[in-house]
Amino acid sequence: MKVEVVSREFIKPYHSTPPSLRDYTISLIDELLPAMNLPTILYYVNDNHSSSTRCEHLKRSLSKVLTRFYPYAGRYIKESFMVDCSDQGSEFVEAMVDVSLDDFIGQTKNMKMEHLNCLLPRPIGADDEVTDPLLAVQVSAFACGGWAIGVLASHRIADMSTSSTFINEWAINAKKLLEGFDENHKYPMIWTSASLFPGKKLSGLPPLGLPRVKENKLFVIITDYSNIW
Repeated sequence: MKVEVVSREFIKPYHSTPPSLRDYTISLIDELLPAMNLPTILYYVNDNHSSSTRCEHLKRSLSKVLTRFYPYAGRYIKESFMVDCSDQGSEFVEAMVDVSLDDFIGQTKNMKMEHLNCLLPRPIGADDEVTDPLLAVQVSAFACGGWAIGVLASHRIADMSTSSTFINEWAINAKKLLEGFDENHKYPMIWTSASLFPGKKLSGLPPLGLPRVKENKLFVIITDYSNIW
């Protein structure tokens, strides 16, 4: 199986984050979490849309939802235990896969971990540096027209519940855009974990030794065959 990256870019929130929300201090719970990205992979059958049309739609809806999930577009400053919510953007990768989705799914029992890693935009261990995006997405088009979305969210600001909420809101927004409802979310969500569990500027758990380059390791895979189109 060969996966070819076609493009990489950064998607910024549709509306700029207010200056009052620029500095987001993480909570004690977030301080104690290991430095890693949480992976999710969703699979979709052929929807008869071109890859370019699909990606433009997903980028537009991602920009909209980032207005509410504004820390995802920022950068973590580990020395200060805070997120600089400066709207630098979330990474968006487009890729092409030279096998069909059925063939890919069909080889699950004998699948090599590097095949799954190829559907993710970054290594799981590429986290906590000021240049690391807190959210990265890869849309991979299979030879049959099927496709997959690989999502990586930094464990520094997200757990699986947060990631699931984000993906669900992104899907709802994408579907509404397709139906002609262009919602204009100007107001971000309220992120209050630090007020409930104030940080202590602790070093957290020892490093897990996760690589900053892709290799045969994958911790979590969530599959979903539903269609947001």
